[in-house]
Amino acid sequence: MQVTTFPDGNKYQGDMNNGLNGQGRLWMVKEGNKYLGNFKNNLANGQGTFFHADGSVHKGNFVNWQFTGQGEYWGPRGGGYRKGRFDNWQLV
Repeated sequence: MQVTTFPDGNKYQGDMNNGLNGQGRLWMVKEGNKYLGNFKNNLANGQGTFFHADGSVHKGNFVNWQFTGQGEYWGPRGGGYRKGRFDNWQLV
């Protein structure tokens, strides 16, 4: 496991094999977001959890940083719960 700080201030902790590949955590400092999960080719791919700065959470499948497939969503500050199939961050 490695810890890396990128020039834009983002921080990554996790597996690195020719980039972000495997299990890891990425803190997007400027935006206030955090992602915990699988990476492939420097992108969120596979199962993961995305914590938005507003307090909302997406948990499920990611494909090239898009929340797509089966998953769950919790709205900010208790703003509701949704479960089902998502496409590009939207429940379908």
